[in-house]
Amino acid sequence: MRRAALHPGQLLQACAHIARQTLLGSGPPRKLDHFRWLYAPDLLSFGYALRTTISALIALGIALWWELGSPQWAALTVWMVAQGTRGKSIAKARWHMFGMVVGTLCAIVLVACMPQAPLLYLFCLAGGIGAFCFIGTLLPGPAAMTNYRIHGMRASGFTYAIIALDGVLAPDHIFEIAMARATYITLGIVVETTISSLFQYRLENRARNRLASNFVQALGGVTRTLGSLLQGDKHSVTTSPEVFSTILTLSDQVEFAEIEMGKHKHEATTRAQPLPP
Repeated sequence: MRRAALHPGQLLQACAHIARQTLLGSGPPRKLDHFRWLYAPDLLSFGYALRTTISALIALGIALWWELGSPQWAALTVWMVAQGTRGKSIAKARWHMFGMVVGTLCAIVLVACMPQAPLLYLFCLAGGIGAFCFIGTLLPGPAAMTNYRIHGMRASGFTYAIIALDGVLAPDHIFEIAMARATYITLGIVVETTISSLFQYRLENRARNRLASNFVQALGGVTRTLGSLLQGDKHSVTTSPEVFSTILTLSDQVEFAEIEMGKHKHEATTRAQPLPP
């Protein structure tokens, strides 16, 4: 009877142990490990989510205070330019701002030139979007858009389309419509950049350590792959493109590290720049 009375306690203990292993990943089963970013994020991920949420709420509050027509675009811009590191955020914000300026100017010119020619207007609108995307493919950088230059041309395309489609209904007010769109984007970028700067503790040291760690990791992977290829391992041939592609991403990582360490403190990143092919 005494042994039977212990069974409920042992069952609860076993269930608690399984739940702990599942959530914390201390041992099998670990079926929920790919959801750890949601229920158990690391400190950097939590800080990124916190500062981005605060920035979006502040931008939305300022847009409502200014009584802007579409205040949600200010908060959306924050989420569009926010990145996990300071260097990536600033780089993306710069190119997003550049794309906004180009798209705004082109939209004003389009509406001013042909407000009463709807067919030609649509052709020019579609051609402009295609031209921005085509120019983006000609910019230097990998197809993954990790340096955000292509993102700048994408921003030009959708800013151009949004302002042009809104302005065609009221061509006499195209300047006010364009300035309102530019205000949303500028407000979101300024707020996100300002708030993110408050969460960067020992930014220079972390940028240098991250760059060195990525370089060592990439070099180690390439060295192991070369060793396997020289030993005749056929399986290494299929994995070699993925390994060597990490070398190509170092250029963008150097660019972000230079932003985080400052223009007077990037001697190491300058030496780490890969040579052009």
